[in-house]
Amino acid sequence: GAFYGLMNKVSLLGIRVDACKCISCGTCSKVCQMDVDVTRAPNHAECIRCGKCIGACPVDAIGYRCGLGVSAETLPQTGDEK
Repeated sequence: GAFYGLMNKVSLLGIRVDACKCISCGTCSKVCQMDVDVTRAPNHAECIRCGKCIGACPVDAIGYRCGLGVSAETLPQTGDEK
């Protein structure tokens, strides 16, 4: 598990979030068994790429991405986070 978490950052399969489509409903976070907020960290080390967030998104803002590189398509951070 720990090894897999370290490899998430360089994985060929990742999660992308289209910030223009996302309505910030929180449905993706509610269905995630790993308690990952994909809108804030789409390639979080604890994400197991199960795809439940993709299937739950009502506006198809979440999907898989293939290839190396970090997805820049995340929602902007708000100032109220610590």
